[in-house]
Amino acid sequence: MVDELRRRATSSPSSELVELPQRAIGDVVRVIEHADGFDGTIGDPARERLELHATACDSAVADPVRLAGWMVRFWFVDQDLFEVDPVRYQGALGQEGVGAYRQAAAARASTRARSPSGTPASGWPVSPSRTTATTAPFADLRFVG
Repeated sequence: MVDELRRRATSSPSSELVELPQRAIGDVVRVIEHADGFDGTIGDPARERLELHATACDSAVADPVRLAGWMVRFWFVDQDLFEVDPVRYQGALGQEGVGAYRQAAAARASTRARSPSGTPASGWPVSPSRTTATTAPFADLRFVG
Protein backbone atom coordinates (compact mmCIF):
# COMPACT_ATOMS: atom_id res chain seq x y z
CA MET A 1 0.00 0.00 0.00
CA VAL A 2 2.78 2.43 0.89
CA ASP A 3 4.52 1.76 -2.43
CA GLU A 4 1.32 2.47 -4.36
CA LEU A 5 0.72 5.70 -2.43
CA ARG A 6 4.33 6.72 -3.07
CA ARG A 7 3.82 6.15 -6.82
CA ARG A 8 0.65 8.23 -6.76
CA ALA A 9 2.33 10.96 -4.73
CA THR A 10 4.92 11.39 -7.47
CA SER A 11 2.64 10.84 -10.48
CA SER A 12 -0.60 12.49 -9.28
CA PRO A 13 0.18 14.73 -6.31
CA SER A 14 -2.71 16.02 -4.24
CA SER A 15 -3.39 17.51 -0.84
CA GLU A 16 -5.26 14.31 0.06
CA LEU A 17 -2.05 12.35 -0.46
CA VAL A 18 -0.41 14.67 2.07
CA GLU A 19 -3.11 14.24 4.70
CA LEU A 20 -3.45 10.46 4.39
CA PRO A 21 0.12 9.68 5.56
CA GLN A 22 -0.28 12.21 8.38
CA ARG A 23 -3.23 10.23 9.72
CA ALA A 24 -1.42 6.92 9.14
CA ILE A 25 1.66 8.15 11.01
CA GLY A 26 -0.52 9.15 13.95
CA ASP A 27 -2.16 5.72 13.97
CA VAL A 28 1.19 3.92 13.96
CA VAL A 29 2.53 6.14 16.75
CA ARG A 30 -0.53 5.33 18.88
CA VAL A 31 0.15 1.62 18.36
CA ILE A 32 3.80 2.07 19.32
CA GLU A 33 2.82 3.83 22.53
CA HIS A 34 0.95 0.71 23.61
CA ALA A 35 3.17 -2.03 22.20
CA ASP A 36 6.64 -3.40 22.60
CA GLY A 37 8.25 -2.94 19.21
CA PHE A 38 11.96 -2.81 19.98
CA ASP A 39 12.77 -5.07 17.02
CA GLY A 40 11.61 -2.38 14.56
CA THR A 41 8.45 -4.14 13.43
CA ILE A 42 6.39 -1.11 14.37
CA GLY A 43 8.93 1.70 14.05
CA ASP A 44 9.89 0.83 10.49
CA PRO A 45 6.32 1.29 9.18
CA ALA A 46 6.18 4.67 10.93
CA ARG A 47 9.44 5.75 9.26
CA GLU A 48 8.08 4.49 5.91
CA ARG A 49 4.97 6.60 6.33
CA LEU A 50 7.02 9.64 7.32
CA GLU A 51 9.05 9.26 4.13
CA LEU A 52 5.85 8.81 2.12
CA HIS A 53 4.53 12.01 3.69
CA ALA A 54 7.68 13.91 2.76
CA THR A 55 7.48 12.55 -0.80
CA ALA A 56 3.83 13.61 -1.06
CA CYS A 57 4.81 17.09 0.12
CA ASP A 58 7.61 17.40 -2.47
CA SER A 59 5.05 18.34 -5.12
CA ALA A 60 4.17 21.51 -3.19
CA VAL A 61 0.47 20.62 -2.93
CA ALA A 62 0.45 20.98 0.86
CA ASP A 63 -0.50 24.31 2.37
CA PRO A 64 2.89 25.45 3.76
CA VAL A 65 1.53 26.99 6.96
CA ARG A 66 -0.63 23.95 7.76
CA LEU A 67 2.30 21.67 6.98
CA ALA A 68 4.55 23.64 9.34
CA GLY A 69 1.90 23.42 12.06
CA TRP A 70 1.58 19.66 11.61
CA MET A 71 5.35 19.21 11.71
CA VAL A 72 5.77 21.14 14.94
CA ARG A 73 2.75 19.50 16.58
CA PHE A 74 3.86 16.00 15.55
CA TRP A 75 7.48 16.50 16.61
CA PHE A 76 6.97 18.43 19.85
CA VAL A 77 3.52 17.49 21.13
CA ASP A 78 2.07 14.30 19.68
CA GLN A 79 4.97 11.95 20.37
CA ASP A 80 8.69 11.80 21.13
CA LEU A 81 9.81 8.82 19.07
CA PHE A 82 10.28 10.25 15.58
CA GLU A 83 11.72 13.51 14.36
CA VAL A 84 10.39 15.35 11.36
CA ASP A 85 13.42 16.77 9.55
CA PRO A 86 12.56 20.35 8.61
CA VAL A 87 15.36 20.47 6.05
CA ARG A 88 13.80 17.49 4.22
CA TYR A 89 10.57 19.52 3.98
CA GLN A 90 12.18 22.86 3.14
CA GLY A 91 11.12 22.77 -0.50
CA ALA A 92 7.50 22.03 0.42
CA LEU A 93 7.50 24.69 3.12
CA GLY A 94 8.94 27.50 1.03
CA GLN A 95 9.66 30.83 2.70
CA GLU A 96 6.18 31.15 4.15
CA GLY A 97 6.22 27.67 5.67
CA VAL A 98 9.76 27.96 7.01
CA GLY A 99 8.76 31.21 8.71
CA ALA A 100 5.65 29.58 10.18
CA TYR A 101 7.74 26.58 11.30
CA ARG A 102 10.33 28.77 13.01
CA GLN A 103 7.64 30.83 14.70
CA ALA A 104 5.75 27.74 15.94
CA ALA A 105 8.96 26.04 17.17
CA ALA A 106 9.98 29.21 19.03
CA ALA A 107 6.50 29.48 20.57
CA ARG A 108 6.76 25.86 21.77
CA ALA A 109 10.16 26.58 23.33
CA SER A 110 8.80 29.70 25.00
CA THR A 111 5.71 27.92 26.33
CA ARG A 112 7.79 25.02 27.59
CA ALA A 113 10.22 27.33 29.35
CA ARG A 114 7.36 29.08 31.17
CA SER A 115 5.51 25.90 32.13
CA PRO A 116 6.09 25.14 35.83
CA SER A 117 5.11 21.49 35.43
CA GLY A 118 7.10 20.95 32.26
CA THR A 119 4.11 19.14 30.75
CA PRO A 120 3.16 20.18 27.24
CA ALA A 121 -0.29 21.60 26.55
CA SER A 122 -1.40 18.19 25.27
CA GLY A 123 -0.89 16.71 28.74
CA TRP A 124 1.28 13.94 27.30
CA PRO A 125 4.57 13.34 29.08
CA VAL A 126 7.67 14.15 27.07
CA SER A 127 10.94 12.27 27.26
CA PRO A 128 13.34 14.17 29.52
CA SER A 129 16.06 13.70 26.91
CA ARG A 130 13.99 15.50 24.27
CA THR A 131 12.16 18.45 25.71
CA THR A 132 10.70 21.23 23.64
CA ALA A 133 13.00 23.74 25.32
CA THR A 134 16.05 21.94 23.94
CA THR A 135 14.74 20.67 20.61
CA ALA A 136 12.88 23.73 19.35
CA PRO A 137 16.05 25.84 19.02
CA PHE A 138 17.76 22.82 17.39
CA ALA A 139 14.88 22.52 14.93
CA ASP A 140 15.32 26.13 13.92
CA LEU A 141 19.09 25.75 13.55
CA ARG A 142 18.59 22.88 11.10
CA PHE A 143 17.79 25.54 8.48
CA VAL A 144 21.14 27.27 8.98
CA GLY A 145 23.80 26.37 6.50
